[in-house]
Amino acid sequence: MPKDMAIEMRTVTIFGGSEDKRSRVEPREGAKSILRVQGTVLFGGLEIKD
Repeated sequence: MPKDMAIEMRTVTIFGGSEDKRSRVEPREGAKSILRVQGTVLFGGLEIKD
């Protein structure tokens, strides 16, 4: 995944979490590439990594 890709997370978490764990994030204003994550996380986690 490109390091300058914008990530938009819309998650509902119950007994868990969701997080962007990329080591170096360089968001660009008006990025052309957007990863949209939408959903529900139950009893677990969602991580975005390098």
